Amino acid sequence: MGDYLKKELASLGLSVQQDRAGDRIHGNCGNIHAFLEGTAEGEPLLFCAHMDTVEPSRGKRAVVSEDGTVTSDGKTVLGADDCAGLAAILEALRTLREKKLPHRPVEVLFTVAEEPYCRGAEQFDFSTLRSREAYVLDLAGPVGGAAYGAPTILSFTAEVLGKTAHAGFAPQDGIHAIAAAAAAVNQLRMGRVDPDTTLNVGTISGGTATNIVPDRCIATGEIRSYSHKKALEQAELVKKAFEDCAREIGASVKFESLCGCEAYETPTGHPVVLRFRQACARLGLPVSLE
Repeated sequence: MGDYLKKELASLGLSVQQDRAGDRIHGNCGNIHAFLEGTAEGEPLLFCAHMDTVEPSRGKRAVVSEDGTVTSDGKTVLGADDCAGLAAILEALRTLREKKLPHRPVEVLFTVAEEPYCRGAEQFDFSTLRSREAYVLDLAGPVGGAAYGAPTILSFTAEVLGKTAHAGFAPQDGIHAIAAAAAAVNQLRMGRVDPDTTLNVGTISGGTATNIVPDRCIATGEIRSYSHKKALEQAELVKKAFEDCAREIGASVKFESLCGCEAYETPTGHPVVLRFRQACARLGLPVSLE
């Protein structure tokens, strides 16, 4: 994917660079950064999309129906998230070149590892960007829709450490790590915590055999909130629940949280939003901001 995109961008007249993000996150491709000099007045404008998709993705085959609908063959994802964004950016650049349309400088950023909480973007040196305004093409729904805000996303891992014992002969000698984790999860309010915030414990694993008191249990989950402050507060509540329930039975907890991205909201009167509205109006598209 990365090699193809670099070749296409270069063929369209952009200067292309690739960083070392792939090396740092144990991948095989870095973030691709490209720039096209302008032929008209105006500050540079950045367009961004990500190159990775969710699994299963290997061996993708696109199926084009008679009505023009594009789907996968059912064995993999189609990968429109975010190959549709990549394709739209390439086609826009190709149109500028083929029709010799005057344009401001255009900057392009194709990131890696967006799906696992933007790990590729974390590795990018944003000081190298010339643009101060950007459009990220990564939203599902009808054309004309745009998100002007996004939530904080916190992932967390709670590792409960207890004590092993034979469950049949001496269960009283063990400290049941899974029981402590289950009690903590039971205390927490799952799903929509408030209008801005959600909480989910998505995986729990632990134990080695049915006749052994489990001495280790790992629970993972995520918190999302349009208020960064609320997300951090919720993480503290999750941590406290695990610590309290572990302490009650003599277990301990290792708790870690990672902020994948921080909540933001672009003012609806900002030039990037107004420009988007104007473009939709020229195309006769209804605008939907979320």
